[in-house]
Amino acid sequence: MGLHFPEPNVGPEVLLAVMGPTGSGKTSFVNLASGTSRDFSEDLPDRTADIQITGTFHLDGHRVRLIDTPGFDESQPGSNDADVLQEIAIFLEAIYRAGHKINGLLYFHRITDRRVSETLSQNLAMFRNLCGDEVLKNTFICTTMWDLMPLTTGEDREVELAHDLWAPMISKGASMVRHNGTEYTARTIIARMLDLPPITLQIQQELAVDNRTLMHTSAGAKVNKDIQRKEADLESLLIEAREDLQRAIEDNDMEMIKRIELEMRQYERSLKQIQAESQILARDQDQEIGELARRIRDLETGKCKDPWGTLRWAWQAVSAVSRPVK
Repeated sequence: MGLHFPEPNVGPEVLLAVMGPTGSGKTSFVNLASGTSRDFSEDLPDRTADIQITGTFHLDGHRVRLIDTPGFDESQPGSNDADVLQEIAIFLEAIYRAGHKINGLLYFHRITDRRVSETLSQNLAMFRNLCGDEVLKNTFICTTMWDLMPLTTGEDREVELAHDLWAPMISKGASMVRHNGTEYTARTIIARMLDLPPITLQIQQELAVDNRTLMHTSAGAKVNKDIQRKEADLESLLIEAREDLQRAIEDNDMEMIKRIELEMRQYERSLKQIQAESQILARDQDQEIGELARRIRDLETGKCKDPWGTLRWAWQAVSAVSRPVK
């Protein structure tokens, strides 16, 4: 039996943000809940496509939109935490300044993950730094991939996570839900969030109200600290490599010289990349805001297709921004 869709514009709009690691089932959930079967990356090229808002869909007398966000996963080619943070920060400040507040947060986690990897820990830490503890009462921790393992194994893992990794969040009001990959469970989860009051995320408060720079937000400081640690590690490796190179030159070991020089070039490239990430956090965001606006304007003028109208709402938000993220 299909779900009932009420008449349009019959209730307040509910805006829910979907967050979590890459590959945790966020976009699949968004497609099921919103009633579409869409690859969000088809509308805009490059990284701008990573944040998308669904078209309005209707559930239990409410108009609903979902925000699909990228995960923090530096193991993905071309991805780094500074870029992802900048992208999310620009978007969240834009919609806040346009007068749109988020009602709830869905944080996704694969129940099949047997251990808490560095990527999973980083995503959870960034989620809490972005959102803050005050909004955890509007947060659902959504586990996925239940069909890929025995139920009892998943239940044991769920209990372990609730008493360990997620305990601080649950103690501050976060709820746990299971998504089994069906439209019914996706809509059921959304239905539980329809009456949540609007909230201000920590990074929205820091950027739009406190007028901090991105680097001086809680999330930005976390990313910058990680960058400084990586930079220090690479500089130490370069110092050691230079000392090894000098010894190889003294020994006239040509094979070792070539090997060390290759390592040094790799370290230097990595160091330049890390330093570029630090600059992302420090620089003005005029260019990024302008690029986002240009691409969405292309949709408005019909230069590229947007059959669901998902980005026209985002364009209104971006055009209402009175200043870029500093």
